[in-house]
Amino acid sequence: MSTTRDKLSLSSDAASKKNKIPKLKEVEVKVRFDISKDTLLTYQFKHNTNTHFLPLKLKLDPRAWIARTKIIQQHILVNCLNKDIRLSYDYPVNGHICHGKFTDDLLFEELNDTAESILLEELKFASHLINITKNDFVPSVIDNTIKIVTNYLDNPAEQDIFPQTLIYQRGKQTFFDWRGATDLAVSQIIKKQDDEALSFPFPKNEPLSSYSLCFIDLDKIPTLACLFGHVVMEDAHPFYQQDHSLIYIKGDGEFIYQNLVKALIEQTSHLLKNICQKPVGFLFEDSVSKCTDDFNTIKNNALDYINQAEKVRKKENDKAGLEYAKTLIDFTNNQRLKLTLEQGFYWKPIYFEVLTETIKRELFTHISDAFRETFINNEEFYFIPDTKCDFIFYSAEEYGPNSSIFFEEVCTLETNTPSELALLLNASVKEFFVKHPLIGKFNIVQPKNKILMQVDIHDKVLIFDDEKVEFICIANYFIGQLVPQQSELILDVTRFKKQLCDGPLMQPGY
Repeated sequence: MSTTRDKLSLSSDAASKKNKIPKLKEVEVKVRFDISKDTLLTYQFKHNTNTHFLPLKLKLDPRAWIARTKIIQQHILVNCLNKDIRLSYDYPVNGHICHGKFTDDLLFEELNDTAESILLEELKFASHLINITKNDFVPSVIDNTIKIVTNYLDNPAEQDIFPQTLIYQRGKQTFFDWRGATDLAVSQIIKKQDDEALSFPFPKNEPLSSYSLCFIDLDKIPTLACLFGHVVMEDAHPFYQQDHSLIYIKGDGEFIYQNLVKALIEQTSHLLKNICQKPVGFLFEDSVSKCTDDFNTIKNNALDYINQAEKVRKKENDKAGLEYAKTLIDFTNNQRLKLTLEQGFYWKPIYFEVLTETIKRELFTHISDAFRETFINNEEFYFIPDTKCDFIFYSAEEYGPNSSIFFEEVCTLETNTPSELALLLNASVKEFFVKHPLIGKFNIVQPKNKILMQVDIHDKVLIFDDEKVEFICIANYFIGQLVPQQSELILDVTRFKKQLCDGPLMQPGY
């Protein structure tokens, strides 16, 4: 029989013996105890060592734990523990001294007792949580989901129908916090429990997610992971490892709430599917079967409505985009884009390329006119009108060598002390986007500029003609479906300065 951890572990030789039921075999986990800072020096002095942690192999015989645990706890003990555990430990400064000395044997005996005590507490917690939620948790989540989705279908334009407790903002990014939905359901169940009926002191005034588990591996017990609000995925990685409950939501305005509703429906579907998985999920099967039909009805209605709305919106966007493309052809007389449209080829990437190159060229002309005669640090510079536009570049590659992310994450930091030239160029860029007649004809908004300067990070320094690189990131001026993920222009201040310095001391034709 199998000895893998996803099933009850059995003795390797027992299966070959006839007329004998194989017995559970011993479970072993590694526990690392980190000695607390406050007691570290005492520990090191008492035991003549300079280590700051102690490793312990904790051997657990399920047969010896039968009297201490119940059925669900046995399942978790055998099948669902982490292999490596880290715990903090306060070395006893004043107590636990035997004949004036806390011997090594006594220390490891106490560590073993401490680990077993924490493990037993977690097993009781998980067992009681599963028992009190098995009938009401899923119906509570489904009921809350149905209410939110029904309110959305009744009034899709109303943005306040989605509870703010399920929305998490990180800067300008919006996330759906699935744990908010599960915490609400669990807290409602706990509040209904009679204090005397509870054999475990649940934190009634704190969300379940605030309770941390050290020994139990939630990836091995999907039922408990669902109760803790972990985001369940269907790909190769069943659970997010970093932010277990947050899902990034794209879009803005009304699209945010539509996508939030879609995420809520998706995660509720995952919950129904995963909460009944082995080893203890069978306890939730009855509650799942009672409310699945009601949820599927509202889910199908909502997804049908959203899909239809997205089709209508796509047609409207395609029509608007086509008008933008025709306007661009009239402005630039670009034959490639014109022929692409006429012959029915996919025109959107070409449109964006032509638009970007047009803006680069027009911005270059604007800067050239502004810097024909400019005073910087009391010196007079002249800009050659026919200089090549090699200080403005664009890359649609997210991490390409010309992308802002490449510069920002690898080599640069936003500066509070930009050069005078960078400030002049930044002002000229802003003026261009305000005054140029081309901008008002397309879905272009005022950009968000950042001035960044080269700093020493990890010994990676970009140098241009003996000067550290300084540049302006011109971002977020394109909106709508015709925009790639990265839509920044990079204006290289250092390269532009070199062109100024190489220019004539007097205007051409003076």
